[in-house]
Amino acid sequence: MSEQEPTGAPPPPAPLLASLLQLMRLRGSPADLPDSIIVLGWLVALDALASGYLMGLIAPEQAVLPPLLLSLTLHLLLPWLLLRQLGMAHRYVQTAIAYTGVDTLLTALIAVAGSLDSGLFTTTEPVGELAVVLSLVVSVTFIWQVIAIGHIYRCALILHLIGGVLVTLGLMISQAYLGNWILGA
Repeated sequence: MSEQEPTGAPPPPAPLLASLLQLMRLRGSPADLPDSIIVLGWLVALDALASGYLMGLIAPEQAVLPPLLLSLTLHLLLPWLLLRQLGMAHRYVQTAIAYTGVDTLLTALIAVAGSLDSGLFTTTEPVGELAVVLSLVVSVTFIWQVIAIGHIYRCALILHLIGGVLVTLGLMISQAYLGNWILGA
């Protein structure tokens, strides 16, 4: 088989990671990513690990699995419903790979920052310099996550960046509201 012929296999991790980093820099688009349900499955599994770890840091006394499963379900379902409603369902897999990959990388960064100071998410005591710096890192990372995922929706829905950011915020708020309503929190 020549190098020109497609094999149907998912791309190696390095080009996928490079494409995700480009998306985080607001360059490229979800169309640059493979249209592979296998890649999406792997990224969802990695996102589950990063999100589950972060949920454990934020609320160590609470069960992680029910809110994690609900969060992942809504994370995949709400954008699918949106794209389907707008007649753009054919863009779903690449868009889902893009936002799940970016979400995984940035959630992992927030989790690493949170694990450097065990009281970062839970303490009510006065905090030291490290906690202040880590809080700033977490805040900036979260804001950048909204902007980067907004860029992904901008590309997928053919909007301006502010439109993509508003869609992202709307989906995040809907996910939080539905999650709290379903779990009775």
